[in-house]
Amino acid sequence: MKQIYSKSHFSAGSRLKLFLTSVFSIMAWLPTSSAAEKDMFILGESRLRVAIPYLVSKLDILNYDDPVNRLIIANLGAKLTRIDANGSIQLDIASSFAEQDENKTWEFAIRPNLRFADNRELTATDIKKTFEFLIERATAQQKSNSIARKLQNIKSIRVSHVRESHYKQYSLDNIKFHLQNGDKDFLTFLSQIPIIDTRISKNFGELFGSGTLFTSLGPYQLRENRAGEIVVLERSDYYFRPGFPRAALVEFVVFEDDSSALSALRVGAVDIIPLATEKQLDEISTDPTLVAIDSPLENIRSAITTNWLLERKNWSKDEGKPGTFAITKSIVRKNLKLDDRALGAFDLSGTFLR
Repeated sequence: MKQIYSKSHFSAGSRLKLFLTSVFSIMAWLPTSSAAEKDMFILGESRLRVAIPYLVSKLDILNYDDPVNRLIIANLGAKLTRIDANGSIQLDIASSFAEQDENKTWEFAIRPNLRFADNRELTATDIKKTFEFLIERATAQQKSNSIARKLQNIKSIRVSHVRESHYKQYSLDNIKFHLQNGDKDFLTFLSQIPIIDTRISKNFGELFGSGTLFTSLGPYQLRENRAGEIVVLERSDYYFRPGFPRAALVEFVVFEDDSSALSALRVGAVDIIPLATEKQLDEISTDPTLVAIDSPLENIRSAITTNWLLERKNWSKDEGKPGTFAITKSIVRKNLKLDDRALGAFDLSGTFLR
C-alpha cells in the first residue's frame, strides 16, 4: 500500500520532529462552487442504488471479513485517512500528521469545523472515544483479525486543544497515538476506522440489529436497515466537503439471484453491482451500456490484509443456480461518474449519474 504523507502544521510550541515527504493540499479535492452547484442541480433529490446478494445480520466496524458489511460502512463514516483510486493513502479528516519514535508515536491535527449530522461539533475527544470503544469491543469479543490486533497495539491516546488568535480566533484539535510496537502501516490502518458517535452507538445501536455501529460524521447516515431487504443511507447536511454528497440517498438492495440483479442494472433500476459474478461478467461483454471495473474491494482487502468471507460462494441461496462471485470485479452503468473516493474504497459521496 502506497502512502502519501502530508506537510505537518502543528502549533508553534510543538517539539515533534516531523517526517515530511510531500505537501497535502486541503483544497485539492474541492470542486469550484459553480461545478458543485451544477452537479447538485442535476441531481436534486436523486438516489444511487446498489445491488447486493444479501445483507449482514448486523453492521459492525469489527466485522471486517465480510465485503457487504465493508461496502455499507464505507459510506457511513469519515476517517483520519483514506485510500485513493491508486491504492495510496491520503489524509481525510486529519489535516496533517507527524510520526516519531520508529513508528510508535503518531500525532494528527484535525480539520476545524467538522460536525456530526446533528450539527454537534467533532473534537479530538470524539476520535479518542471511537478508538477506546472499539478496543474495548475487540477485547470483549476476542477478535483476532488484523484490525483487532492493530487496535490492541494502541497503548494510549492523548488529545490536546489549541485555541489561537491572530486576525481571528480558531481552534485546532490534535490527537496523539502511542503504540506498543512500531507500525509503519498505521496510516493504512486508520483508513479502515470510521469515526463514530459513541453516544449514538451505545444508546441506540440495538435499533438496527445487535452490535450495529453507525455514525453520523461521514457523507451519509443510516436511515433504515430492513433485515434481508434493503439498507437506506441518507445524505448528511453537515458533511465537511462542500457540495457533497452528490446523491440524496444510497440504497443497498438485495436480489435473490444474479440474473435479476443484472436485469435491474440494464434497465436502470440499480446503478452498481459491486460484487459481480462470473456469469454477469460474461453476459455484459457485448452490452454497450454497462462496463466492468476493478473492484474497490481489492484496495480495502489489501489494506486490512484479509481474505473475504462471503456468506456463500454463489449469489443465490439455491446451490443449483450459477453465479459464482468474481470478487475482483464490479459492474456499473457507463453513465455513472465514479470519483477517486469511489474507486479507492467505495465511498459514493462523489458519485452521480451523468
